[in-house]
Amino acid sequence: MANAKRERLIEHNFASKDYILPIRGDKPEVRILNDVEAKQFVKALDKEENYQWKYSLLIAIFMGIRRGKLAGLQWQDIDFENKTMTIARSVQDIPKYGLMIKDPKTENSKRVMSMPDKLIEYLKEYKVWWDRRKSYFGDRWKDTKMLFCNENGKLISPGLFRVWLQKILFREGLPIVTLHSIRHTNITLQLMAGVDMKTVSVRAGHARASTTSDFYSHFIKNSDIHASEVINKIFE
Repeated sequence: MANAKRERLIEHNFASKDYILPIRGDKPEVRILNDVEAKQFVKALDKEENYQWKYSLLIAIFMGIRRGKLAGLQWQDIDFENKTMTIARSVQDIPKYGLMIKDPKTENSKRVMSMPDKLIEYLKEYKVWWDRRKSYFGDRWKDTKMLFCNENGKLISPGLFRVWLQKILFREGLPIVTLHSIRHTNITLQLMAGVDMKTVSVRAGHARASTTSDFYSHFIKNSDIHASEVINKIFE
């Protein structure tokens, strides 16, 4: 219809934003783990016996990446020397087609992130187990370098991470949240620790820092109140 208007075939384009009111309303609050619950969650993972459950969810809480990108991680993305993780692809479950590897939607989604030293230690442990597992299955193993895969090395559904997460949360008596909530937990913990908005936004893969600030406006407001209380105490 936009082309039709430009070519003056029609006078008005009633499908344009000039005629359609945006849907407004409060964004639903996402339930996250607080700092105490997050620490309990990591302790639970530290003793988890299923290695794929353990290390995939440790990456989720330490790096805050989405489940599709978590499923898309390959060992070439893990740079132990420079302590970085590259987010370069995503696994998606496409109806009628099955699991497929896709490039990130935007350039911001494709990024290199520094990894905490603790996570590097965990991933070195996992690499040892992963190599042994690959050797054990021998010819049955598909030639792959995916961090998380099934017994023949093929892709796994990103939906499995949610199942693994909720089983562990239930077992530990923690709030039952989604994997996306774990991502929000990671971002909120960074803001609580005083990491600047621009850095948090880049690590989250947001196109603009305003996207991050809009979503976490409630937390930022609380932080602003806390800041004023700190200043007040200084000058009392």
